[in-house]
Amino acid sequence: MNIKRYLLSVLGVFITYEVLSYVINSLLLSDCYKELAPVWRKDMMQLMWLMYLVDLFFSFFFVLIYTRWSKKFNVGSGLLFGLLTGLMMNTTSMISQWIVYPLTSHLMVLWVILGLIQFLICGMVMGKIYLPRIKE
Repeated sequence: MNIKRYLLSVLGVFITYEVLSYVINSLLLSDCYKELAPVWRKDMMQLMWLMYLVDLFFSFFFVLIYTRWSKKFNVGSGLLFGLLTGLMMNTTSMISQWIVYPLTSHLMVLWVILGLIQFLICGMVMGKIYLPRIKE
């Protein structure tokens, strides 16, 4: 494993994931979330630092598993990894959230679709950053 490319990929995935999370949750889904205000924790905003820590943890393992799984390091393999990881993590957890909590089907479908897009973009960014140099 190339440590420099690994750490740059982790940083790239983390930044990409955070920016897309903001766009998805604060801009695109804000109206859906207003209906669910009674469900959210009252102290949610005070705990957001934990969300960033969890997302950084995710970024480290997202890239680590990719570096161990992929036989070729390129944008295509990054996209495939993003798709497979998104299907495994995002789709299953969003449907589980819908089953457990009083969420609308509309929100669950949006979470699945937008989450898959987020994972695909993170995979693409990772695949681009982790590209081997020609002399390696």
